[in-house]
Amino acid sequence: MDTQNSSPSQNSSITGATILAIISVVLAAGWIAYAYYKGGSTDANGNRILLLHPVVAMLLIFLLTRVYRWVEIKIIATLEIVMIVLWLFVTMLGVLMPFILGFGFAYLLRFISSAIPFDKTYQRRLAMAAILIICGGIFFWTSRQIGKQASQMSRGLQQFYHESVLPSIVGETLEVLAIEESGAATKFYLGTNHGVYVIEGDVRSGLTNGNIIGKRVQAISLADEGLYVGTPDGLYRLDVETEKATWAKVENIPFANPSVRAISTGRDASSLYVGTAAGLYASHDSGAMWTPVSPETFAKLSIVSIAREGDSVYVAARGEGAQASQTALWLQAGSNMEWQVLPLKGLEGATLQALAVGNDMLYAGTTSGVYAYEGAAGQWQEVQGQEHLPTSISLLAATPTRVYAGDKTVIRYHGGAGNWPLAIAHNEGRFNTLKHTPIGKTVQQYLTERIPSLAQAGGTAVKWLSASAGSFAFQFGGFLATLSFAFIVFVYAGQKFEDYIRGLTSLIPAGHREQVKTHLREIDRQMQAYLRGQVTVIAIVSVISSIAYGVIGVPFALLVGLLAGFCNAVPTFGPFIGGAFAFVAMLMGLAAGDFSMGFDFLIRCLAVLGAILGIQTIDNSLISPKVMSKAVEVDPLLIMFGVIVGGSLLGFWGVLLAIPILVVIKSVIAVSQGKISTEEEQ
Repeated sequence: MDTQNSSPSQNSSITGATILAIISVVLAAGWIAYAYYKGGSTDANGNRILLLHPVVAMLLIFLLTRVYRWVEIKIIATLEIVMIVLWLFVTMLGVLMPFILGFGFAYLLRFISSAIPFDKTYQRRLAMAAILIICGGIFFWTSRQIGKQASQMSRGLQQFYHESVLPSIVGETLEVLAIEESGAATKFYLGTNHGVYVIEGDVRSGLTNGNIIGKRVQAISLADEGLYVGTPDGLYRLDVETEKATWAKVENIPFANPSVRAISTGRDASSLYVGTAAGLYASHDSGAMWTPVSPETFAKLSIVSIAREGDSVYVAARGEGAQASQTALWLQAGSNMEWQVLPLKGLEGATLQALAVGNDMLYAGTTSGVYAYEGAAGQWQEVQGQEHLPTSISLLAATPTRVYAGDKTVIRYHGGAGNWPLAIAHNEGRFNTLKHTPIGKTVQQYLTERIPSLAQAGGTAVKWLSASAGSFAFQFGGFLATLSFAFIVFVYAGQKFEDYIRGLTSLIPAGHREQVKTHLREIDRQMQAYLRGQVTVIAIVSVISSIAYGVIGVPFALLVGLLAGFCNAVPTFGPFIGGAFAFVAMLMGLAAGDFSMGFDFLIRCLAVLGAILGIQTIDNSLISPKVMSKAVEVDPLLIMFGVIVGGSLLGFWGVLLAIPILVVIKSVIAVSQGKISTEEEQ
C-alpha cells in the first residue's frame, strides 16, 4: 500500500480576506504600540496628534471586529480590541465620567427601589421620596453642624496661635491686671499684648476669643456682670458666668477716640467709667448709654488710669504732644461734687502711670516706684521694698489685703516686711534673643503681623491660597463640573434606565445580541449581590462606629460613624480613611475648644485608635466573612491589586470604579466559560 498517496493534502491557500485580516492586525498592533508610547492624543505642546484621535481608535475597533472571523489566532485580535478600548477609555475619561457616574447613580436608585417592600408604584415612589427627604435633611443638618464646627475651629486655631504660639516664640508683655478674691483663693485676670488670661494657682487659661483675637489689651476691669477690656479699637465685654462665651464689642459708644486706655467699675456693677485717648466717659446702665464726663476738663486729655473707692473716683490723665510727660490727678468724692486736683507732693520728677485702691489706701505706680497717698498729710510716701521691684511701675492692682505692682515683664505683690514675692512672670519667648537682629525683626513681623492678618483677612487668604494651590482649585472645579453633568445624566437615566439599556443592546449586531444580554444579566446579578452585601456591612459598621465614637466623645459621632461605615466599602484603604475622619473630628473639637490639650485629649485619641482597630477586627473576622460569603466572592488580593492599578491609572475615579470593574470582568469571564446555569440566566 502506498502510504504517500494516501496521506491528506498539506496544501493550503491564503485568501485575500486572510491577507486583509493580517494587515489589519499588524496595523492595529503598530497603532497600539505608538498610542501607549505617546500616552495621550496630544503632544507636549498641547497640539492634537491626528493619528491618536479617538475616531481612529473607534475605526480600528470596527475594523478588527469585521476581520475577526478570518483571524486564525483570535486571541490576538481580542487582546488588541481590549487594549484599544482601554486606551480610549482612559483618554476620554473626562467625557465619559459624567455618563458613568450618572448611570451608576441611576443603577443604585434602581437597586434601592427594588429593595423597597411595596408592590404598588405610587407606594414605591412615596417611599423613595421619603428616603431622599430624610437623606437630604441629614445632609443639610450635618452640613450646618460641620460649618459651625469649622467656624469654631478657625477661631480656636487663631486663639491657640495668639495665646500659645506667639507668646512662646516672640514673647509677651504684661499690660493690665484685675484681681478677684474669694476667701483664701485669688483669681487673676491678666491682659497682655496677645490676649486675655485667667490665672488660678499654677493654672493659666486663655480667654482670648471672638472679637479681641489679635488685639492688644490696654485696660481691664472685673464687674459682677462680666469682664471688660479696652483695646486700641474699642470696648469689649465678656460674660464670665456663661459657658464658652465670646467677647462682644460694646457698640454705639460716642468716644471721640476709640482707643480705650482705662476702665473702672464701681460698687454698682452697672456703673462704668472708661478713659480714652481723648476724654473720660461714664455709663450707668452697663454700657447702653454713655455721657462724656466733664468735657471741659478731660476732653483734650489722654486718660492714664482710673481707680474707684465707694463714691470717690480718681482719674490720672496727661496731655498730648509737649505735655505728654505732665500727669495730673483728679478726685471726685461723690457724683454731685466738682472735680478737684490732688497734690502730687512727693512725686516730683516722676511720671504717674497707674492707680489702684485697696485697704482704704490710694496707690500710684510711677516711673520711680510705688507710692501710697497719705490723705491727712496731703503727700505721697514711697512703699517699702522698692529694691525688689522694677524701677518703672506701669502695672498696678490692689485688693483689701495686698498690693500688686510690676512692669511689662514681671508682677510682684507686697507681702509685708518690705519684701515683694513674685506673682506673675511674662513669657520671654524663645526668639527673644534675636528680636533686635535684621532676620529677627523680619520673622517677628511675619509672626505678629503678616500671619494673623492673613488668617483674618479673607481676601488675602483667598489670594494666597489661589497662588499656591491653583492646580488644586482647577481640579476641584473640574470635579464639581463632572458631578454636575453626572447629576443631569442621573435625572434622565433614572427615569428610563431600562429603556436606555435596551437601546444600547439594540446597537449590537443581531448575532451577538443574546450573548450580550446574557452578560448583562450576569453582571446585574453579581452587582446586586455585591451591593446587598456592602449595604449590610455598611449599616452594621456605621452603627457600631457611631456608638463607639459617641461613648468616647468624638464630635459629630453620628456623622463620623456613618462616614466610617461608607469608607469601609472602599477596599483596603477604606478603614484607614474612616479612621482619619475620627481623628480629624477630634482635632476640630480640640481647636474649637471642646477639649483641652493634655492627658484627657491623649486618652481620647488612644481610645479612638483602639475603637478603629477593634471595629476593623470585628468587621474582618465576623461581619464581612458572614455577610459577603452570600454575595460576590472576589479574592482580597485581586481587589487590592485592582484598587492600586485603578488609582495609578485613573486616580480617584480609578479607586471608585475598581470594584464595579472587577465585578464586570468576573461576570464576563463566568459567562464566557459557561459557569452560570440556565436558571441563573433566567
